[in-house]
Amino acid sequence: MNKEEAIKLLTTDVKAWNKYRESNPDFTPDLSWVDLSVANLQCANLEDANLRGADLQDANLIDADLFSAYLTYANLEDANLRGANLTYANLRGAHLRGAYLNKQHIPMLPELLGINIAENK
Repeated sequence: MNKEEAIKLLTTDVKAWNKYRESNPDFTPDLSWVDLSVANLQCANLEDANLRGADLQDANLIDADLFSAYLTYANLEDANLRGANLTYANLRGAHLRGAYLNKQHIPMLPELLGINIAENK
């Protein structure tokens, strides 16, 4: 699946995206520098995805699986990360102003040095 096809599937049908990911465990999505602002990515399997520099402003990432995702320099401003799995995610340099984070994310923050958390809700 090329980058354009991946973006279209992810943004139009998260269930089909997750099914594809399950059927293709070796597929590592390259969504770097993609505009996913305001996208509904609730429950999306983004494990190991390259989201470097992606625009996820105002995105719905509730219960998304971002395990080991590469989110350096991503714009997560005002994104809803409630229930998202951020275990081993790389958020260095990411913009998180106004992002909705759960209490479960707080213990992880020391591992995520370099993120902008000054104005989180």
